[in-house]
Amino acid sequence: MNAALLEATGPRGFLLKHLNAGVRPDGRANPPFSSRKVSVTSSGGKSTVRIGENCATCVVHPLLGEPVSSMPRQGRLTVSVDLSPSPDQSRRQAQQLSSWVATKVGSILQMGPEVFDPSQLCVVEGQVVWQLHLVITVLSVDGSVMDVCMKAAVEALRSVELPALFAGDALSDRAGDVNLQAITTAEVGRELAKARGMVLGSIPGSVTLALLSDDKTWLLPDPTASEEQACGGAVIVVVTYEEGTRKGPSPTVLTYLPSFDGDADIPSSFLEDDAVQMAIKIRAATVKKD
Repeated sequence: MNAALLEATGPRGFLLKHLNAGVRPDGRANPPFSSRKVSVTSSGGKSTVRIGENCATCVVHPLLGEPVSSMPRQGRLTVSVDLSPSPDQSRRQAQQLSSWVATKVGSILQMGPEVFDPSQLCVVEGQVVWQLHLVITVLSVDGSVMDVCMKAAVEALRSVELPALFAGDALSDRAGDVNLQAITTAEVGRELAKARGMVLGSIPGSVTLALLSDDKTWLLPDPTASEEQACGGAVIVVVTYEEGTRKGPSPTVLTYLPSFDGDADIPSSFLEDDAVQMAIKIRAATVKKD
């Protein structure tokens, strides 16, 4: 029986045969963990990220709006994900996955001011803030879709340059008030905000690990789509990296997110696994600021 037929008829057995031989189907050694190749380009609030056969783009669309009354200095950040269904997915399944990834990426970016401080989006307190909408388009996917979307969002956000803003020549009803419709990037009227980039205090990243239990439990970082299918489940570890020492970023595990079907409790001992620690260390190299 050839390899393609064996994989199609018994993906679990096909994967186990490779793992027991110390290699994964795509040629990566297991152990030790070997990441798929990562490439990134970004500028002007746009990014393109490739992780193995995965490719995603992200474009940040900045708009002006009014803040929520209870948070007069905080702008807003929203995320959407466009993911076409794979051959073994229905359109509904693809939409559910897109929504899940968008929600998780958005919540990770906004888990606290130590990651992204929304007050840096304030233009005029209580009146005008920036609203950033991140549109992620998945061009190709081969497993670990959360990881490529997370990195695309981070790299696009880090490359945003918001323009200087001026009040324009429209008169407002009260002194100090700003007419939202009159705000302009042309140097007309008083300056409201200087040009600025976005600051991420900590750089979030994620690594997906497929779980396969047989006589032993296998943890497969950066799984391909066929590996995810054979395993039947995956866990996503979210970490942030802080530029604080000469040794480079120090990872901190923030939360665990089971892959695509709800939340579950993961024991803390899970993080002590050698495969998880190696995956986290290698992911650190892909989130450093150039």
